[in-house]
Amino acid sequence: MKEAHDIAERLAGGPTDTLGMVKRIARAAAVNDYAAQLGVERVAQRDAGRTPSHREGIAAFRERRPAQVCAPRSTADGH
Repeated sequence: MKEAHDIAERLAGGPTDTLGMVKRIARAAAVNDYAAQLGVERVAQRDAGRTPSHREGIAAFRERRPAQVCAPRSTADGH
């Protein structure tokens, strides 16, 4: 149980916006055919490239430093 808790904490401290995208892609793969899944992944790649996490990751790479995790922007309803 401790190992699961440690993994959950590590994931929660990461780029949760990006992890959410990965989760949606994986769920879609269970029901999509190949062409449809490529479309889902194309859109996800485009969207991921527009996130604060992506911009920070690129900046950190260029500056040769660890990335600082970006908190995703909340929506009007707080989610």
